[in-house]
Amino acid sequence: MQLTHEPQGETGACLYFATYALTHDPAWLAYARDGPGDPTDELLWLSRLAQAGVAIFHSLVIQRSYADPVGPAFWEWQRAHTHAIQPGQVPLMVTFLGQSQVLYHAVAVVLDTTTGDVSVSDSCQPALQHFTWAAFLDTRYARAYRVSMLAAFPDSAG
Repeated sequence: MQLTHEPQGETGACLYFATYALTHDPAWLAYARDGPGDPTDELLWLSRLAQAGVAIFHSLVIQRSYADPVGPAFWEWQRAHTHAIQPGQVPLMVTFLGQSQVLYHAVAVVLDTTTGDVSVSDSCQPALQHFTWAAFLDTRYARAYRVSMLAAFPDSAG
C-alpha cells in the first residue's frame, strides 16, 4: 500500500490529512480546509468517517495518557503478530503528543511486516518519510498514545 501525502499548512486538521493519506480520497482535504465545522473536533471526524462507510478500530492500543506512550516492545509485537497472520503492509493511524506538548497529532503509517520498512505521512512535514525498522523505533511516531486501523465498508456509505 502506498500512502498519499499532503502538507497541511494549517494547524488542527491532522486527522483529515492522515485519513487522506490512507484512503487517497481528496474529499478529506476539503473538510480540513473548507469545513464546515471545526477540523479539530474528533467526534465530527468520526461522524464523517461513518457517513463515508469507514470505521476506525482503536483496538490495537490506547494508552491511558500521553505521558505513557507505547514503546518498541509494542511495535515488535505488532510486526511479528501481523506478519504471522498475513505478511505484507499494514496501514495504521498513529496518534502521539504533538510538538506543542498540549495537543495530539495524528499521522498515517504503513508498516511492511516482511522488510520492516516504514512509511509515514506526517502532514506537518513537506514530504512522505521512509524509515528502516530500527530508525522508525527511534522516532516520535513510535511513541504513540493510540494506534488504530481504518476499515472501509463502501456498501454502507450513505
